[in-house]
Amino acid sequence: MSITNELPRKGKLGKESIHSDSFRIQVALEYLDGEYSQSQVEKKYGLPELFIVL
Repeated sequence: MSITNELPRKGKLGKESIHSDSFRIQVALEYLDGEYSQSQVEKKYGLPELFIVL
């Protein structure tokens, strides 16, 4: 899966999201593949805890 040049959309409470949809999908798929735990994926990409909410 490749990351395209998408503009980030607004998230909760109207704050602008700093991550594109394609990035979020890429991170989620990496977690769902089962090779890494949630905390390992978050650390790999420098994301805050609970970035991946399933």
